[in-house]
Amino acid sequence: SLEFRTATQVVRLSAMVSGALGSSVNEGAVEFFVQDANYNDIGAPVTSSTVKNGAASADFVVNGGTASGSYTICASYLGSANFYYSYDTSQQLTVKYKTSVSATGTNTFYSSAEQTVPISVYLGSSVRQVDEGTVTVQLRDMSTATVAQGNPVTVNVPTNNPFIVNYILPGNT
Repeated sequence: SLEFRTATQVVRLSAMVSGALGSSVNEGAVEFFVQDANYNDIGAPVTSSTVKNGAASADFVVNGGTASGSYTICASYLGSANFYYSYDTSQQLTVKYKTSVSATGTNTFYSSAEQTVPISVYLGSSVRQVDEGTVTVQLRDMSTATVAQGNPVTVNVPTNNPFIVNYILPGNT
């Protein structure tokens, strides 16, 4: 998983190659390329050095500005005099936008009855508006980082920012 960046990033891609009955492979190379859901290549393919003890790796350059999403990593063993070509597309490279969250509550007075406390939540990103996923609000004791009172409240992130989460504060709190 990578954080979205406007500059290029390098990620090491690795593959394991085995022969029949799990025998070790010490020849050939693996080509790696990454594709989006429409089979468009993201970046340029890279080829490992010679496979050693079944292991191959290469540094893949992810272009700056590559959008948030999941991309398929394609690892193709190029074959050799002793081993046939094979490939795998079961792994994903995920790019995500970095987010920040801030929450502010309101002062409330002690009560023996349960109270609803509105918590204002803001989700930010330097790239785009955050309008998907979930947010969980939970009160914690700042000195010990342990859960204070009440149950966590999880809500779907709305399209408007900031938004209010109504937290139920138990009585006698």
